[in-house]
Amino acid sequence: MSVCGCHLLTHCEKRMLRRAMLEMRRSMDPAQVEVASRRVQAAVLAHPEFLRARSVACYLAMKREVQTGEILAACWRQGKRVCVPAFNGETNRYELVWYARGDETTPGRLHIPEPKVRRKAGAMDVDLHVVPALAYDRSGGRLGHGHGYYDSILGNWSGLKVGVAFDFQVLDKIPMGSQDIPVDLVVTEITTYAAQP
Repeated sequence: MSVCGCHLLTHCEKRMLRRAMLEMRRSMDPAQVEVASRRVQAAVLAHPEFLRARSVACYLAMKREVQTGEILAACWRQGKRVCVPAFNGETNRYELVWYARGDETTPGRLHIPEPKVRRKAGAMDVDLHVVPALAYDRSGGRLGHGHGYYDSILGNWSGLKVGVAFDFQVLDKIPMGSQDIPVDLVVTEITTYAAQP
């Protein structure tokens, strides 16, 4: 059987897609990231579900990801509670922890920033979740980094899941496994894709 035999096809496809998306992101000029990120964030902030949300889960962005600083600042201005992912070494999983304006952060697992002080949030405490990815498809399929960390968070949570990405990260189809959690809509600097069943 070839390396990409039937039962390994999805894994192979995902690995190749991850490499391609990482390379495309790395090739972006910082000014491109900034301009596109502002447009993505403006679209999220204008969405009726964001305006209604009392609490928002959001990620702390790394370079070449869609930035989230304006979303976080808007949440605090509007009195919304904010939580972000932080790695729990005991469970080997990410969990949501509350993040207040002015909280100090420190590089966590994979060098992703996370709050120094951990105040765990319950999965049902959040109305809307802003989700990162390497790629999405128009049906809400999501391609992460392959560790399953975000799927473990989203699998226990029923609020609206808003994927954010640069428009080149939205593909026709992402190979999805049974453990992969899709998002409800995908917001890019160009348009918003409402997930279709």
